[in-house]
Amino acid sequence: MNRYLLKCGCCDQKLEIYYADDGLEIGGVNGAIEDWREILLPLLLIEQRGGKLIDRCKLIRKRK
Repeated sequence: MNRYLLKCGCCDQKLEIYYADDGLEIGGVNGAIEDWREILLPLLLIEQRGGKLIDRCKLIRKRK
């Protein structure tokens, strides 16, 4: 299985994200890609409209 390895720049901690066509394993937790999107996109301030991903940070900055 392919993976991303995210390392902290301040300490020795790391997070492994394994991915395949049918799902992801993040920190030892398996799930479907759509389930992970439901959890992670709002935390990253990304909104999914139809088939497009919208950066909500840009929308918030335009309002100011």
